Amino acid sequence: LIKQFNVDQHPACFTILYNRYMNRVYRLCLRLTRQPETAHDFTQDVFVKIFCKLDHFKFDSSFSTWIYAITFNYCVDRTRLKRHLIFDQLLESFPQLPAMAEDDTFETRMAYLVEAVDEDELLLLKLKYEHGMLARDIAKQYNISEPAVKMRLKRIRDRVQTGFHKAQQVR
Repeated sequence: LIKQFNVDQHPACFTILYNRYMNRVYRLCLRLTRQPETAHDFTQDVFVKIFCKLDHFKFDSSFSTWIYAITFNYCVDRTRLKRHLIFDQLLESFPQLPAMAEDDTFETRMAYLVEAVDEDELLLLKLKYEHGMLARDIAKQYNISEPAVKMRLKRIRDRVQTGFHKAQQVR
């Protein structure tokens, strides 16, 4: 099928491949994202990549292994990009922080954040910045008042700011 598709680009060949591997790709995407809608979107994106790169398949491994690698790498890259965007959004809430050095990796910057907060505080930050929840919704989830949520977020931001300043002084 792959060879025939690469020769004449007949859509029926790709449709057969799609039908044969779509469920496997979706299940892997779902396992990596844990979000059905995101997994569905990623599955479609992965098949676009496969379609565009089918002529690069070298037959060195099984086709399912090749698809697995593409799917896994795509999901990991997208997740990593999302983490970067979340961290950048979080940093925007700290306008008083000094700029990080250009050679700081995402992992290094995340380490500063993780050092400054505990697991519960990190969850609060994720609810606010990753999930975009409003303070009143977080308050309902934690069964506390909205001002209490805002105060906790402020204290966390202050601690993160202190952690960044300490990290900058060490450098």
